[in-house]
Amino acid sequence: MSNSIYFIKSAKNPQDFPNFDMPEFAFVGRSNVGKSSLINKITNASIVKTSKTPGHTSTINFFRYEKSILVDLPGYGYSSAGLGSKYEYSDLILSYIVNSKNMLVLFLLIDFRIEPKESDNKMIESLKEAGLNFFITFTKIEKVKQNNALEENIFARVAKDRVLYTSSKNGDGIKKIRNMIMSRIV
Repeated sequence: MSNSIYFIKSAKNPQDFPNFDMPEFAFVGRSNVGKSSLINKITNASIVKTSKTPGHTSTINFFRYEKSILVDLPGYGYSSAGLGSKYEYSDLILSYIVNSKNMLVLFLLIDFRIEPKESDNKMIESLKEAGLNFFITFTKIEKVKQNNALEENIFARVAKDRVLYTSSKNGDGIKKIRNMIMSRIV
């Protein structure tokens, strides 16, 4: 089976959100956590633009992947785009998450090297309150052997079986996410 992915559209405000009749899988997290890189690794493609500059993704980007939609959300938290944009991104992200009718799984990415910020904790609580199916997805695990303090912090908020470990660099955990997506779209 060949993995095919292509860009569909971007949305800068809720009126631009498309209404797909396909399962959606969204990727959310703070700026520079590796959302775009993870999508590229999952799909074996380099279609999603990446940047080392926080806040590079400023719109919600929709990609067709097999028989589903992958959604690359802008980062919340610090952004080189400035303080006003940071809050606009948060509102845009929450609007999408709350209003999406076809989202099957949301992957909340957290850099394995860094303790969750208040914005991460608020996102976790918002997702739980909304009753969404989400997984904490640790990124950049190749850079740290173990982070017990971080894991304890997260496990206090979500069940251990709702946590994934990934590396866009060496591929750890990618097959598991790809299989989660493929098993829900057949």
